[in-house]
Amino acid sequence: DKINRLPKIIPLFKKRIKLISDIVDSAGYFFKEKIEYTPEARAKLNNKELLKNIKNKAMDINPFNLQNIEVSLRQIVDELSISPRDLMQTIRAAVTGRTVTAGIFETMSGMGKELFLSHLEQAINLIV
Repeated sequence: DKINRLPKIIPLFKKRIKLISDIVDSAGYFFKEKIEYTPEARAKLNNKELLKNIKNKAMDINPFNLQNIEVSLRQIVDELSISPRDLMQTIRAAVTGRTVTAGIFETMSGMGKELFLSHLEQAINLIV
């Protein structure tokens, strides 16, 4: 399954990657089961209810593709009256452990639904 992610992932990073080994540094969260959070990303994880709402909405996205992901996230923005930037940054921090990544829709699609939900659950469990 991890190998099947490569065709979606490589285009996201081709400008940043010089060697194939750079993928691990730039995109390791696409392949690792356990996320390592930077202090900056960890600081953005402060709303457990929002993350649960995102998870519930994401579980209903079928197929889990760019278009459906974008529609679903825009619905969350409207329903919760949250800024798109705040929502995207929260998701980015939760599922990548970083504050700077490729576009969030592409990142989510590249991860696939199962890995995305797993990473989101890790972030939910970090918040007390």
